[in-house]
Amino acid sequence: MVIDDTDTAKTILSTLIGGLFSLTVFSFSMVMVLLNQASSNFSPRVLPGIISDEKHQFVLGQYIATILYNIFILISIEPTENSYQTPGFSVLIGIILTVLSLASFIYFIHHISQAIQVDNILIDIHDRTKSEIENIIKQEKEMSLDFPNI
Repeated sequence: MVIDDTDTAKTILSTLIGGLFSLTVFSFSMVMVLLNQASSNFSPRVLPGIISDEKHQFVLGQYIATILYNIFILISIEPTENSYQTPGFSVLIGIILTVLSLASFIYFIHHISQAIQVDNILIDIHDRTKSEIENIIKQEKEMSLDFPNI
């Protein structure tokens, strides 16, 4: 699984970088379309919830981190005298990270398509509201325990 041929490693890394760029551009475009659709169909208050979703940010960050890793590995292939020193294991890790990015892309497509559905938005709003009300009630009970009844 470790790649020792320099030309093969460069070709693989270049292909992975190009593919991940395409994947990243498609994902960012999808987020923009989603935000455009959400702003025209729903209240503007829904947008921060979609933008600030940590799962979306994690997936997009994973794409960028994998691209940077592959670029650094591609740059690290240096000539030593008449031959090149190939970081074969690092190329294997780059391939594994790219496969994980593809799996994250599938998750991202599923999650972002669920995020725009009205039912899921209402369930999320209900859960957040219920949680806030429970926190307020808990705080009021704690405050009432601090002051004895006279």
